[in-house]
Amino acid sequence: MARKDEAAAHLRAGKSLKQIASDMGISLQSVAQYLYTKVGEGTVKRSDILFSIEPNIRRLIEDLIQQLGRVDCNSIYGAARRQGHRLNYEELAIYLKLRDARVSLGDMYELICRIETELHAAIKITLVEEYGPSETGWWRQVPKEVRQSCQQMREDDGEPAAEPFCYTTFVQLSKILEKQWAVFVSVLPIPVAKDKKKLIKALDRLNGIRNYVMHPVKGMPLTENDFLYVREFSKHMKQSEWRFPGSSGK
Repeated sequence: MARKDEAAAHLRAGKSLKQIASDMGISLQSVAQYLYTKVGEGTVKRSDILFSIEPNIRRLIEDLIQQLGRVDCNSIYGAARRQGHRLNYEELAIYLKLRDARVSLGDMYELICRIETELHAAIKITLVEEYGPSETGWWRQVPKEVRQSCQQMREDDGEPAAEPFCYTTFVQLSKILEKQWAVFVSVLPIPVAKDKKKLIKALDRLNGIRNYVMHPVKGMPLTENDFLYVREFSKHMKQSEWRFPGSSGK
């Protein structure tokens, strides 16, 4: 395995930059360079690298930036030492280089698109499996107000999608899940199947974040917590985690 691929595999396993450097026997900067190469290849995101730095370190650096009003390594490193904190200088430099990725619209857009696409597909698969593929089957199990809204949006679209279901929002998908919970509870990923109200609330919040990302000219504030929320939701809702009949999900 190439060293860049080894570094990326460690990152995907949830290891911090310092753990990766220790395991590979190289410097943090070398780890970062390998991972930047993978960013260029499209298999790693800048935000993946940034969030591999421990949360307490990220919080300390952000607090110091607020206190100092400066973002250069020397000032922050010196201030941390005066307050009794020992930052790793290489790690600090990597964080400052990538800190805008905390709320990167590019990375956030990709995550939300993946969630939306996979959730649409998983919901349709489940309904078709339960009620059949005809229009009088699965589609009639979608709440009437959702069907009518989607049909109207398709009618108004100059380049309409293949079917009205393509126009469902996260909020509308949550209404489908809520109405058909008895069907979905046995196929949803286990972590989210345990609490219907929590999942519905999560989809409502995700819809709000999605609107911020898709309409950046509105200047809505996105926070690191928003980014972490979307990343965590994405992990739980991967289509590979759904327990479809015949799948390996448990």
